[in-house]
Amino acid sequence: MNSHQQAVSRLFVRTGLVRRFCQRAHWPLLLVRLITELELDPLELMLLGTAMEVTILTTEIPTGVVADLYSRKWSVVVSFLVMGVSMLFSGVVVAFVALFLMQMLFGFGYTFESGAETAWLTDELGDETMAGEVILKRASRQLLAGVVGMIAGVALAAVTSLSFAIVVVGALYMAWGLYLAAKMPETNFEARPGEGWAGFRDMLTSGGAEVRRTPGLRILAVSVLVYGIGREVLDRLGIQRLIDLGFPDDVDEIVLVGGLMVVDALLGAFILYRLGNRGVGSGVVRPFMMVFAISTVAVITLAHVEILAVAALGLIVHGGFSALAGPLQTNWANSFASSTNRATVHSFVGQSEAFGEIAGGVLLGVVAQLTSIPIAMTVAGVLFVLSLLASSRARVLPETAWNTSAPVG
Repeated sequence: MNSHQQAVSRLFVRTGLVRRFCQRAHWPLLLVRLITELELDPLELMLLGTAMEVTILTTEIPTGVVADLYSRKWSVVVSFLVMGVSMLFSGVVVAFVALFLMQMLFGFGYTFESGAETAWLTDELGDETMAGEVILKRASRQLLAGVVGMIAGVALAAVTSLSFAIVVVGALYMAWGLYLAAKMPETNFEARPGEGWAGFRDMLTSGGAEVRRTPGLRILAVSVLVYGIGREVLDRLGIQRLIDLGFPDDVDEIVLVGGLMVVDALLGAFILYRLGNRGVGSGVVRPFMMVFAISTVAVITLAHVEILAVAALGLIVHGGFSALAGPLQTNWANSFASSTNRATVHSFVGQSEAFGEIAGGVLLGVVAQLTSIPIAMTVAGVLFVLSLLASSRARVLPETAWNTSAPVG
């Protein structure tokens, strides 16, 4: 790497560490606040997740197009500022409607980063394979940053309050956005602001066409769609399932929840470390299938084993292996996306995942409310098997189809 590539890689890694530190500090605190302080029921918890995913679904592609037309850097900056505001106010609002709006705002902010940061990194480095290696390197370090974030968040909440700790984390997230505004370079991107609506429409059309006519992208989109339907029930109701089994009376709930998330993050860091650079190019397929297979076993264990420790182990294993899904999905999409449409293509894939999570939030939320959480989780296990079968189709793609900068059709 030359000096510019080294600086870009360092900033990309550091930004990922800050993001994971803050988000892993934020979500356990918020989830415990929603369940214990605000006493939301399972359907309300799922609806909050659905609010975020609906927002992602409706704004993912437009914000990806904006990044490809105007600026990948400023899309990332806006993401940090908007998500920071959402995180901060989620610690103080009480009304369900206000919480609903904060989740929508979080989803809106997320779409500005989704795809844009990867596109920025790839263009600044000028090499998809090099970018893939940096993405995996960051992913393993992010999990350790997440462990530190969870410990710090729990510690701060223990000596102050849940609300205060959530507000502090949100403020830190916004502060990093301001830092990026001053320090993030953008030298290998040519903005096209003069194209206006016609440019937006053309970028949207070409990005969508690229996903449709590229077998590797079609397979990925279907896989993450089905996986997203099942994953949402684990993300939103996994902790509730453990609480239903009965936490020990002499253990603080936030400490126990934080401890579980620390363990699954450490497991994820170990798995990513063992994966190394094998998840680049066609190497993403096998570990992607492994994520779906392990998640199937984990969710069935969580759903049907009545022993708290064993059920918790199922949730931990799912969390550890699902940490692979994000960086592998990014590398998979990056292998087929052209430079011009890169952020837009990532957004189309992200939209598939968001659509799945919306469907899962509504359908499995209703199933959990009308029947039980274990039955909803069993349905999720079936969906994970379908994702496994869908992703396995990528094994027949020729090696030359991977790590190209043009769609393959």
